[in-house]
Amino acid sequence: MKFAITAVLCSAASAAILPAPNSNLLLPWKEADIYTVMQKNPLEMYTLPEAISGTWLYCQGFNNPSGSRPDGPYKDAQDCLDKHEKKPWLQPDPAFGPCDKRSHYIEEACGTDVYCKQHDVQDDLPVPALFDNSAECFNFYSQPPVSKA
Repeated sequence: MKFAITAVLCSAASAAILPAPNSNLLLPWKEADIYTVMQKNPLEMYTLPEAISGTWLYCQGFNNPSGSRPDGPYKDAQDCLDKHEKKPWLQPDPAFGPCDKRSHYIEEACGTDVYCKQHDVQDDLPVPALFDNSAECFNFYSQPPVSKA
């Protein structure tokens, strides 16, 4: 009898800790281990685990036309992205060099704001230019941090 009561209490405590399977909790965004990813051939890149490939490449693997897909429960790239937090907003980092045409307006140097706005400059797109316009780019990211005035 004591065993049954203990089992019921442990089960109830465990159920209270675990989220419901259909909860709206989003998975965290993960950045790529770019050095490991770049050592793989293009077909292998789509089969890497998210911890190595990062969320964006991992999710894109679910739309891979070659048929090589990562392991995971997603039906396509959008389904995968929808179940993850948005990519975090980056501030400009001078350690990555200047934010200009020579640096191809990389997000690390320019920050998310300039990187996204550059998607609207047709003859001077950032690298990588992953979006059709700045609105699509801004929608991909979490909200910018609130500036302290």
